[in-house]
Amino acid sequence: MDTPIIVALFGLGGSVIAVAGSIAVAFLNHHLQTRVKGQEDRIAKLYALSMSEDAFYQLKKLATGAFGAFWIDPELRVGLATELNYFKILGYIKFDQNPRVVDIRDLPKGDHPNDDLSNYISVTPQGRAFIALREQAVRDT
Repeated sequence: MDTPIIVALFGLGGSVIAVAGSIAVAFLNHHLQTRVKGQEDRIAKLYALSMSEDAFYQLKKLATGAFGAFWIDPELRVGLATELNYFKILGYIKFDQNPRVVDIRDLPKGDHPNDDLSNYISVTPQGRAFIALREQAVRDT
């Protein structure tokens, strides 16, 4: 066989191998992206469902802007006080409704049947995004 014909055949074979390799890499890349997206979705769902029903109820109630009457443990150790602290740490709420109340320690303690907790606290965009994520996760369950 002539040398130029052999070189041409090897060149053609190399091109076929290169195309096949590119297709294999593209297929593998797509497969991996699909698996990573599935993992991301599962992690987001797990995160969204990790908050207790009671705490989520309080966050969602705060997001209405009309929380209503409340009781804050004077020692800030149980109940709503701990949930509010948790929400603040996560960045889900902020104390921006009353200039005299800038932190959980400044909230009126005890029972406040004629006051509205929303007069002291608002839910941040991050908190609203969490609420939406949680509600979507529940719908998908």
